[in-house]
Amino acid sequence: MAQEDSKKTASRVSDSIPPPPQLEAQSLNSEMAKAFQELARGETTATALETKLDGIESRIDELLASVEATLPKELASDTSKSNN
Repeated sequence: MAQEDSKKTASRVSDSIPPPPQLEAQSLNSEMAKAFQELARGETTATALETKLDGIESRIDELLASVEATLPKELASDTSKSNN
């Protein structure tokens, strides 16, 4: 029983002792490395989305140009006046 009490006391004491500065620095560096990895993944995702959106924008421009090319000239000029 006394041995169990001494283990519990030792456990509580070790829980209250802060880790050495070297371990804290390693932990901080590890957390920062994880944060930078997540940031890099986010940047990669953002770049991929921008590329897809640029493609969609180009396709919309092509579709609008083809629609404008097929409209009668009078209707196209009326449409452009109403957009301004």
